[in-house]
Amino acid sequence: MAFIACGSKKVVDQVKEDDNVIRVSLEQFNTTGMKLGEPGIRIFYDEVRASGFTIPSPNGVASVNSLISGKVSGLSHTVGSYIPRGKVIFTVGGNEVVSLQQDYIQSCSDHDFKKKELDRVTKLVKEEISAEKTLFEAQNAYKLALSKKNSVGALLDMLNLDHEKVEAGKISSFVEVIAPISGYITNIAIVNGQYIQPGYEAVKMVDTQKLKLKLNVFKSDINSFRPGQKVVFFDPDHKQKEYSATIELVGKEVDSETKTISCIASIDGVEQAGLINGLFVESRIILREWEALSLPADAVFSSGEKQYVFVKTGEENGEILFTRVDVETGPTINGYSELVNTGLSNILLEGGYYLATGE
Repeated sequence: MAFIACGSKKVVDQVKEDDNVIRVSLEQFNTTGMKLGEPGIRIFYDEVRASGFTIPSPNGVASVNSLISGKVSGLSHTVGSYIPRGKVIFTVGGNEVVSLQQDYIQSCSDHDFKKKELDRVTKLVKEEISAEKTLFEAQNAYKLALSKKNSVGALLDMLNLDHEKVEAGKISSFVEVIAPISGYITNIAIVNGQYIQPGYEAVKMVDTQKLKLKLNVFKSDINSFRPGQKVVFFDPDHKQKEYSATIELVGKEVDSETKTISCIASIDGVEQAGLINGLFVESRIILREWEALSLPADAVFSSGEKQYVFVKTGEENGEILFTRVDVETGPTINGYSELVNTGLSNILLEGGYYLATGE
């Protein structure tokens, strides 16, 4: 098979093939960009594709609300603001805030009185001046007073109000609502001046450094998955940027609508990934990996059910001699095909298209 290079003209001018030997001149070899090489070692893998979303871990999301009714003030943050844990997000003030502190002062006063009364009655009983029934009544009264003080005090703790200041008469007109986690505000459902009730979700926060992957896989593939398997995922709008994760949990329930099962994966290096919550992703779950000989996929050609490569067998009269050799291949990944055959060398890695097609 003889070749010539003529700009945009066909490279093959005439074919001469003797005993399956293809001859290419050195000039033609260089002109057509042919390149020889050896099989290399690469990692191959079986994979299953799945889509899903980034989700916060249970300790990476928080619903922020007030534990007492009142009017909102001091709100200055917006959606997207980063709030460190413990920082004040807004305040709530009103009659209930003041009344609670008054209740604590009253309970402290009642507790002190009942304690003194118990001490007095205890002394009288020891001196056999009062009956034991009186001591029993004093003890019960003291326990009730102590319980009242402690319960109101617990409410003050939940509202971050200082016991000692309140007991000393320093009453605050508002309570501070602080961030329970470090993270970004994803939703704000209040405005300054709004009256809110306990339990109303005023602000929602997400810690993007604690995101995970929730992948939806078909139930027919479920037996292929196990914790520890690698995941490669990406945003479909930015396919060039890939991230890695590791399967943590494999779900045990099939979604009745989608007929899929959820798998949860931890994201590698999530602190530096810069991902956002609720991001739709596509992924490849790596089921198994192995090392194998490989060739560029462009170096392998097909003829019917057979596959073959071109192997240099020698040089003669200024020509390079090639022979077509049948090969067995495995999967093709990222432009490389697994080569099952061993012992092959001097394989035409680039430019074989001209020999295979005669163009």
